[in-house]
Amino acid sequence: MSRIISRLETPRLIIELNSDEDPRASLISCQGTPQKRQTPAREEALSFFSAVQTLLFYSSPHPPSNYKVVLKKSLTKIGMIGFFKWFPVERTGAIGFSLDKNFRNQGLMTEAVIAFIEAWFGQGEFHWIEGQCQPENIASKKVLINAGMTYRSTQEEPLYKGSRIYTLEVYGISKDEWLALNQP
Repeated sequence: MSRIISRLETPRLIIELNSDEDPRASLISCQGTPQKRQTPAREEALSFFSAVQTLLFYSSPHPPSNYKVVLKKSLTKIGMIGFFKWFPVERTGAIGFSLDKNFRNQGLMTEAVIAFIEAWFGQGEFHWIEGQCQPENIASKKVLINAGMTYRSTQEEPLYKGSRIYTLEVYGISKDEWLALNQP
């Protein structure tokens, strides 16, 4: 059984497991603390972001792959985020995300990815997180880079079981790199 984060909040977003079987009865509440981001490019890209406000946990043998991203002010579901590869024993995972086209170019998915990474490095005690995208997917590349990840490799693999082989660029960040990038 692995400890799962079931809910995150940022100033603009609620990121919550999208599951009918979310065992909320055994939740433990934790509070995050704000951190100042010092890199000017990241400051500009993340001007609306502050640290995760609420983390809730439960235990599960399954990967947390289906989080809904909800805009706080309207409670509108605007996207999804989660781990599509998950190695809890090694404390590593690969994230995937999608955003409704009506909410793009506002930094919302970058905010969600940063909250997700911050939570899993902090409360989830992960050591490595990566993301993959097709080389022509400039928007996803920007999200991964603005969230602090750097290019690591290019791989040829299926996107899901039974799909054709795709060329995918891998971006990643270690917990040590994350901590260095986010020094107060």
